[in-house]
Amino acid sequence: LAFSIAASKHSNIAVEVYEATSGFSSFGAGIGFWSRAWNVLTTLGGDHLTKIATSSSTTDITHSLAFRKSDQPTGSDFCKMYSKGAINHTSTAVSSYYVPSSCPVHFSKRLQSYSRLSSGEIQLTFRDGAHAIW
Repeated sequence: LAFSIAASKHSNIAVEVYEATSGFSSFGAGIGFWSRAWNVLTTLGGDHLTKIATSSSTTDITHSLAFRKSDQPTGSDFCKMYSKGAINHTSTAVSSYYVPSSCPVHFSKRLQSYSRLSSGEIQLTFRDGAHAIW
């Protein structure tokens, strides 16, 4: 998703997102950025994401990642990582707020296969039987 957003900034690159799920959701850990990645996003015009950040720190040492063991009835963290520049967002906030209108998103499209046509184009085949040609 992040790559598609970045690529869509170039008018000579056509970008469409095919998502296997029925919609973006807040399920999962969300999206975190290290300071270098954050600098790239702001250069591409993503600095407005600070408005939807669940935590933000580019210079302070902060809790940035937790390693968790969850293969038993009661899970537990076994390591917490601290670093500079951790900026976190919920996945729904980023996807709903930042995917540009020039980047169509197609939901419920799980890729089954792809092939190169004799014309040189790429044909995508999805589990629901739909096709897309690029």
